[in-house]
Amino acid sequence: DINNVTSASLSDFLSKQGFNLPSQMFGSLSTIQLQAIIDNSKLAKYLKKRVPKFAKKGKKEAPKETVNVHWKYQLMASILLWKSLRPNMAPNKEFIKYLVNLIGNEIPTLNRVAIASLGLIMHNYLPLLHYKNVIKNSSEYPIEHTFGWMKCYKDQISIDDLYSDIPLYMRPKAKLNCESATVLHEYLSKNLDVLFKAFADDHPNIVDPSAPRQNRRSSDTQLRNLIRQTFLWPYDGYDVTLNWWEQRHYILTKDILRCKWPNSTEDTNVENWKYDENLWILAIDQFNVNAKNMKEKEYQLAAGEILSGILRAYHQFAAIKSLPNGITTELLSTKLVDPLLKILQQCPQESAEAWCSAIRAALANSDPRNVEWFTHPILKQMVEKLQIQHTSKDKKTMVEMNGNGMNKKQYISADKQVRAMRYGTEVLISYAYRGRKEWQYVLSSLTKPENKLNFNDDDNKQQAITEKDVDYSVFDCFFSNTYRPVRGDIGILMGQVVRCLRTEPSPLLSIYDVTNSDQQFTSLLNIIETQYVQLWNEQNEEQARKQQKQQLQSASTDQKEQDKSDDDKYTKKYDRMLQTLCFWLLQCYNHMSVIVYQQLFVRLIPYLLCGQYREDKKTIEVVKMTTEVIAWTPFHESQVLTILDCILDINRTPQLINAPQWQIRKVVLQFLLQFIARNAVILNKNEEYQNQIIDYLIDNSLKDKQLEVRVQGRDVLTALIQSTNLKKMEKIKVLYQRFEKLARTKLPKRNYETAESGFNKKLNVKLRKKHCGILGLSSLILSVPYTVPEWLPEILSFIAIFDRERAPIGSTAKKTVAEFKRTHQDEWHIFKKQFTMDQLSNIQDASSTSYFV
Repeated sequence: DINNVTSASLSDFLSKQGFNLPSQMFGSLSTIQLQAIIDNSKLAKYLKKRVPKFAKKGKKEAPKETVNVHWKYQLMASILLWKSLRPNMAPNKEFIKYLVNLIGNEIPTLNRVAIASLGLIMHNYLPLLHYKNVIKNSSEYPIEHTFGWMKCYKDQISIDDLYSDIPLYMRPKAKLNCESATVLHEYLSKNLDVLFKAFADDHPNIVDPSAPRQNRRSSDTQLRNLIRQTFLWPYDGYDVTLNWWEQRHYILTKDILRCKWPNSTEDTNVENWKYDENLWILAIDQFNVNAKNMKEKEYQLAAGEILSGILRAYHQFAAIKSLPNGITTELLSTKLVDPLLKILQQCPQESAEAWCSAIRAALANSDPRNVEWFTHPILKQMVEKLQIQHTSKDKKTMVEMNGNGMNKKQYISADKQVRAMRYGTEVLISYAYRGRKEWQYVLSSLTKPENKLNFNDDDNKQQAITEKDVDYSVFDCFFSNTYRPVRGDIGILMGQVVRCLRTEPSPLLSIYDVTNSDQQFTSLLNIIETQYVQLWNEQNEEQARKQQKQQLQSASTDQKEQDKSDDDKYTKKYDRMLQTLCFWLLQCYNHMSVIVYQQLFVRLIPYLLCGQYREDKKTIEVVKMTTEVIAWTPFHESQVLTILDCILDINRTPQLINAPQWQIRKVVLQFLLQFIARNAVILNKNEEYQNQIIDYLIDNSLKDKQLEVRVQGRDVLTALIQSTNLKKMEKIKVLYQRFEKLARTKLPKRNYETAESGFNKKLNVKLRKKHCGILGLSSLILSVPYTVPEWLPEILSFIAIFDRERAPIGSTAKKTVAEFKRTHQDEWHIFKKQFTMDQLSNIQDASSTSYFV
């Protein structure tokens, strides 16, 4: 067919003419260029002249645009036309026709220029609905992010005050005439599917890992960068998460649906122009067509962009309480939401993030009350997916769904739970404090089954959760979920709940307390603490029983395998809850201002510290990361003192610094070391806390039965001296006298002939007491690693004489002198002048070399 040319047919045609050229040579040519080669050949001209059917067939076809220049030159000319658009001069009808013919062009960059130009024309040269132009009373505006939320800007500045009007030379602002607008309207009415297919083709940022990398310096890439636009996210600091997302696509869709169109080519009065409800129907149909194509991620992206555009346009109509004719929330729920909920769960994993970006772009800065038909089903699906998975595992629990009992065990994979969680989280991210119904529903779902939840339920509003109202199987579904990916996303969800709780700004120079901002959230924290302590005790008892079974070894092999899973039941459940709390706090740290979550960190840090020592390596990793983050988080003075009170409290449950497990005592001291270094200024203002820490270290940590704990206590004391005013001369002397007295403790000698009972215990007590003094002196020396204060020679000389004492006293003395040598050797020729000959002799004896002579 000479009127429908392909690379293969052209190669075959030329081979018959005596030119043997492979079809690969024509792969880079467009269809128009291939057709031009045939049309310009003498044989084709002869056939069309002699054979009437060829000529008639050509006449029946719509005239195609012929291009006599290379596509790159056409691209540069198109970019020039695009960049030449000015607010005071509207484009003419010829430019509009040329532009719409470029949409869907097989050259990707030409298609991109056409879409960008069309979006610019729609946004600037046509009458668009904006609720602020219709609603004159600002009190009737929908709920949006405004500067009024900050009290310092209230009644002083608004978003309209930030608008910078166009310069004088660009005025007046021109509009398309009715002929040009009619041409554009007719194209959109007949070819909206072509436009949305062009959306799918216009995603140049999608990178196929299997495709060869393009040279970044090639002319194609340079030309593409010329027409790439960057849009800022003006709403709440959260940009869409997908780099492939094209902002201009959903903005163009929004403008098409909220645009007024002329009734005819003679309708010059813009006030008589009307919105076209048929475009809404076409857009909804095209959303379903693209969304159902799940194999191609480009079409999934296009469907998400169409969805965002529809909802952004709906936001304007809902604000004025007048939808286009025939468009209702029932229609949107049926045509949009129902198929969307299925697609969200069935789409490929790589497309899930595209739908997250679509939800975020659609809901940002919109009134939550107007789109409940869209958001509430997404949140209900999230709660349903999570709760069914947990309740189906309980054999004694009857899962109630749609009023019917279900005995059949249901399985919800981790992937589906994570998806449902992410889509619901996007709703909270977009709404923040404005979505009160939404975040209260999520908060209630943590302790109530799905069939007892209601968005309009008054029980969700500022009422504490009582112990009898808690469904602990539902609670475990969120806080002890069996899948680690789900626990991570629950942390993100809970972090956004904390962000939503801040419904009004705090007074200046005051401490915002999120733990008391909402009665329901406060009672939830109490339930979390109660459940944590209960699990802590149960898993301790479980570990004790496990050790007894291992010692007895009386059960058979089959019985052992059966009991193995039961032995760790509460331990695994405790680890899962601990991980969830850590993910929660880490996501607070990553996603919001520090003042929002400070008090939550203060409330939960004791429970993380006592759980830092675990057998599960993944739990240890995430807990260690979280405690380090909290240790270096800036806190208010009262919050710092509250944390110190909690750590030093020896009567609390569960125990921290005096816990029965020495590993917990060690990790608490590790946290205290970092926390002291971070908050040294506050400790300088509160010397009584300095004294409490020193007294506890001397009386307990430096005398601990476990050597590792004693060494860690020495490191804490070293950091305390280095970072606070304890380094002053008068305070150093007090500490030196105290430690010297302990170091001079005499150890009883063993008499094997008259050895009395309990001698070893008495010896160990004396040994730890003496070692406490040596460790204290060691901390004084190690606190000045690169200087030699006037008090240091005497202390160093004194500790050196203990190098031959029994372990661990002698080894501690030797290591201290060796560390002093390592840190002072560069300037020893200056430092040694401060020592006497006797002191140098003592140091030499304790050192393995004669370097100090």
